[in-house]
Amino acid sequence: MTIKKTDWSTERSALKIVRKKVFIEEQRIPEDEEWDSLDSSAVHILAQRRNQPIGCARITHSNKIGRLAVLPEFRKQHYATGILKEAESHILANNNKLAELDAQAAAYLFYFRNGYKPTGYYYYDVGIPHLRMEKTLGGHPRESKEFIFGEDSKIVKTQDEKEAQPAASCWIQIATKQAKQHIEVYLADTEHQTLKDSTTLSILMAFIHQSRFTKIDIYSPDQFGSILHPLNRYIKNSGGRIKLHKTESKATPQKSHIIFDKTAYVRFNKTEAECCFKADMMFLRRLQNLHASKLQIA
Repeated sequence: MTIKKTDWSTERSALKIVRKKVFIEEQRIPEDEEWDSLDSSAVHILAQRRNQPIGCARITHSNKIGRLAVLPEFRKQHYATGILKEAESHILANNNKLAELDAQAAAYLFYFRNGYKPTGYYYYDVGIPHLRMEKTLGGHPRESKEFIFGEDSKIVKTQDEKEAQPAASCWIQIATKQAKQHIEVYLADTEHQTLKDSTTLSILMAFIHQSRFTKIDIYSPDQFGSILHPLNRYIKNSGGRIKLHKTESKATPQKSHIIFDKTAYVRFNKTEAECCFKADMMFLRRLQNLHASKLQIA
């Protein structure tokens, strides 16, 4: 495999092959959202195998790394890490020590393991939850446990109405990627964006299929109201591994909450979100007791 720096005018066709396959076809991003004016001025990274394009990335003038993609058949072979390192080398060679990127939440652990840390900014881009991450280059990375299962005991909250829903979606995806056995979902609002986000629902389905011991229990007062709700399709296709439990509407708390392997939790509504990846067991029991004793937690 070769990895090289290039520009849009030289390798436009090869770069488009990768990005069209990954972002437009696989992730269903609209074409007019994928191609933008930054491509012509960005430095591009192209990975090839036997002269065929297999991966790419770009670095904009603000030293932001983006559009990192690897074709499906070449994933989990360290190609993405090689592309990322090449992008970092370019930034460092231009006397800059801070690399920044906006990561899809599903890719958080990849970037974290490569030394990137979250800055606390969350948003949706074409319906996909993203979080900003950064890395100081050329030195020893500071140790971090942020959003790592069973290690990060810090409680993170946001009361920013614009960030609450994407933050909750990001944390749910990051936690689901690390869970191994059981996810408990208690819903106060079935219309929350997190429950209609196809990337989050796909990650929940991947969790169900990772072993025959995984399961998801969903507690809801209204059974999702409509048969058209996206969750209904996933429940139907789960082979009984996702179970829906109807609860009394009077027991509904102000926030939805999700518990992962009795270790981590995410709580959210449309204006607030909160998470902890190494939660206090007593607090988790209080959340779980909502299913039985109808304890109200505001």
